[in-house]
Amino acid sequence: MVGEVNPDIVILDIRLPGVDGFSVCESIKKNYPETRVIAITGFGSDEVQKKIMDAGADLYLEKPFDLKYLILEIESVLNKGLLIQSSK
Repeated sequence: MVGEVNPDIVILDIRLPGVDGFSVCESIKKNYPETRVIAITGFGSDEVQKKIMDAGADLYLEKPFDLKYLILEIESVLNKGLLIQSSK
């Protein structure tokens, strides 16, 4: 679906039924490196954070979190993308 829509950002729950969120993140970043990934989970740990960031996530958040915080983080991640693109 990412290839069809070409989103600027994906909010990815790491624990998806029948799907490995780490592999999904790696695939998105490999095939669409300009797409930002915010990884979220309700089962967080330092190990999970390291693994998803190593998979290419731009940000890691543990549930529960405030929706206003998520919106601020989305804006931050997108602005970082614009700064990276404009500096080339």
